[in-house]
Amino acid sequence: MYGERIKLQIWDTADERSRCYHSPTYFRAAHGILVVYAVTNQDSFDNIKLWEHEIERYGREDGNVLYVGTKTDLTAERVVTYEVASAALNRVEENKKPFGKRDYIEVSSKTGANVDLVFYRIAQTAWLREKALGEPPKGPATAPPANNCSVM
Repeated sequence: MYGERIKLQIWDTADERSRCYHSPTYFRAAHGILVVYAVTNQDSFDNIKLWEHEIERYGREDGNVLYVGTKTDLTAERVVTYEVASAALNRVEENKKPFGKRDYIEVSSKTGANVDLVFYRIAQTAWLREKALGEPPKGPATAPPANNCSVM
C-alpha cells in the first residue's frame, strides 16, 4: 500500500460470544474489527448489538470497525435490507463512545463482490493510523486493484 507492504493478522472469533474471556484480549490488540453478519439471517444481524457492547467495553479508542453484511448473492432469501442495516449502523455511530471510525459494506463470498475491498479498507485504516494521517496520500493505491488483493 502506497509502496509499503502491509501484513494483516486476522483472528476469527466466530461465535466466541459464549466464551467471552477471549474478547478483551482480541479487542485491546485490534487496530480494526470486522463485525460480520448474514443478510439472510435476522438473528445474526441482531447480534451486532452484543458485539458492539464488547467493542465499546474493550476496544481501542483509535480502532476502526467495519460492519460486513454477507451472502448478498442470495437476494430471494434476504431479510436485512441495505437500508435497514445502514440506518441501524448509523444509530450505532451516533451513539458510540469514542472508538475510531465505523463503516459498512456488503459482500458476497460466492461471487467475490467487495471481498477484496473489506481487507483493503482494514489495511488502509491501519496504515493511515500508523502514519498518523487522516487521509490517504495522493497517487496510486487509493482504491484496491480488482481481484488483486493478497492477504497474508
